Amino acid sequence: THMDAPSHTLVGGGASESVALTRLVGRGVVVDVTDADDLVDGLIGPGPWLDSVGPGDLVLFRADWDRFDGQDRAWEHPGLTVELAADLVAREVALIGLDFASVDRHAADDPSVEAATMETTSPAFSARISRRIAVAGA
Repeated sequence: THMDAPSHTLVGGGASESVALTRLVGRGVVVDVTDADDLVDGLIGPGPWLDSVGPGDLVLFRADWDRFDGQDRAWEHPGLTVELAADLVAREVALIGLDFASVDRHAADDPSVEAATMETTSPAFSARISRRIAVAGA
């Protein structure tokens, strides 16, 4: 479980400790993408759920991908479309949570989604969340 620091992709961005803890607490919107039929070319795009997302929300994508931890398949995880990433930033979400490694697909050589979520004065942080830890803490 980790959170990407703003400096991970934003030139001049701060370290993890520059993120106020209050930014990590808020209303969670869980987006269930466990059904592969919801993905197009392994990408998660905008869906009807997006209408329920507002400023300050924590958008949590559930793919149950942590079941592949320790396997090569773990790196074949889904990713977000650039369109969705830009929309989440425009909606001023506070955090994008995942149970897979990154908002970008590791198979892609283009880190444009991660850049889209971080290139703003108020970035939407990416956090990898282990489903096992999240459930245990619930």
